[in-house]
Amino acid sequence: MLARQGRTASRRLHFPPVPRHYTPAVNPLKTYDYLLLTRRRILDAVRSLTPEQHRQRFPFGVNDGGNLLATLTHIMISEWCYLERLQGRTLPPYDQWLIKYENPPAFETIDAMWPDQGERVRAASPISACPMTRAATSAST
Repeated sequence: MLARQGRTASRRLHFPPVPRHYTPAVNPLKTYDYLLLTRRRILDAVRSLTPEQHRQRFPFGVNDGGNLLATLTHIMISEWCYLERLQGRTLPPYDQWLIKYENPPAFETIDAMWPDQGERVRAASPISACPMTRAATSAST
């Protein structure tokens, strides 16, 4: 068939070698811990901004014209939805949610709530109950 297409068997695809540090299996809890660390760094940077800067509009984020608070709130709400689903709960209608991205709370509220939510997501993860994952997580830290 290769000969009919004008190709020879020697024209095979060649892929670069796999780096030595490549890990085929991903530890979801370690990945989530990295997300928590990254979030902490972002919140540390935002903490130094003024309330006016928190509400400054940008051509990105929520609705392509949101502000930093709306974008952070939207991300936090998305994670809250994930947590509710992990715990087998049905999400209430949007109008019953305590926090909404179009009317975000002050940064201090987000800053106080999000770390606790992150720990609840990590604890609720079905992977956290797996002995193999716990052993891999503790061995890699």
